[in-house]
Amino acid sequence: MNSTIPSFGSLSQSLDRYLSRQVRCRSGNDALARQLSLLFSITCETSGPDEIEQFDRIFNRLVDEAAIDTRAFLSVQFSVAARAPRTTIRRLARDVIEVARPILVHSPHLDDADLMAVAVDTGLAHMAAIAERAELSVVVTDILVRRGDDELRRKVAANHGALLSGQGFRRLSEQARSDARLEGHLVEREDLPAIVVRFLVRHGTGKARDCFATTGTLASGPIRREEGPPPDFVRRSVASWLAIYDFDAAEARVAVFADHGQRGEPLLLRFVAEERFPEAAVLLARMLGAGRDAVVGWMTDADPQAFLVAARALPLQVRTVSGLLNIGPWRQGLNGRARQCAIRGYQALRIEACRQKLSALSRPSGHAVSQLPDDRPGDRGCGLDADRWPLYPVPAEA
Repeated sequence: MNSTIPSFGSLSQSLDRYLSRQVRCRSGNDALARQLSLLFSITCETSGPDEIEQFDRIFNRLVDEAAIDTRAFLSVQFSVAARAPRTTIRRLARDVIEVARPILVHSPHLDDADLMAVAVDTGLAHMAAIAERAELSVVVTDILVRRGDDELRRKVAANHGALLSGQGFRRLSEQARSDARLEGHLVEREDLPAIVVRFLVRHGTGKARDCFATTGTLASGPIRREEGPPPDFVRRSVASWLAIYDFDAAEARVAVFADHGQRGEPLLLRFVAEERFPEAAVLLARMLGAGRDAVVGWMTDADPQAFLVAARALPLQVRTVSGLLNIGPWRQGLNGRARQCAIRGYQALRIEACRQKLSALSRPSGHAVSQLPDDRPGDRGCGLDADRWPLYPVPAEA
């Protein structure tokens, strides 16, 4: 039967001439696009690379004027095709979600680079469609987990064909501390690392704890009741988390800004708005004249008191301090009440007293100062509960 159907290659010149002469007529071009897609679905398996390329080129011209329902029709056709025009499907994958969804969910012709680009350049609806794919690699899920909202992260966790990196599991387990639905999806995964299991049993909403109490096991396998995290687990987790940041590169970027006359608190506010934690830490260290490692230590401590003292010594505006308390590890490690207490304490600090303390806080070894002064101002009932500090510190921007 296929022998009686002309190949697409034999029609390409005629189609080019038609499109060159055709006065813009959406209905005519829509009809042509639909018929051409049906022809392609029949001939694509026997067409050569040159014919597929010609098809791709002409379809790109048709898509320019095609209506949404026609583009959606093409998306459905190409999402299940054995072969597909690469440029066209990449374009459709970035279209409005009604058009893009079939391609993003089903097409085997989008590679990781394509999916990553769509996830970075589009919105939550497109990322949600990507999260429904039968299989996802860690490079894609890392972006979905980082850029997505709570619901998208639940969808990724529920997709057992979506591979997760250690960083992905850390982010999800942090949300699962207060998200029973997400925790339920995690405990059903067979690839759940033992260290995440222990974290959920200890710090989750109760889903993992109840499952373990009932069966003594999770989907990922048994866990011993007496097993707990090693004594230095928190310290090693923080070190592992910091390793994802390139502070040397951040130093270079901050230096470029300085060369162009951009420095000080206005630039710090920009880094806060863009959630660029490494650059914010580097710039703050420059402003303070303190060691970078010391400042990073203050900005990753469970108790922000050392940071507040240093910030007050400059002094920084309240909105700048508030912004810094909402990026990096504090985005997840501090709750709203803790931030409010920190701001009240910051406003009560005496600038001159803070400047005197700053030299003592600046440690070249770069470890955070966690011991608080006995006479610190503010609400004594607002002391930060060290047990609330996550075992998996989660950065706001990777």
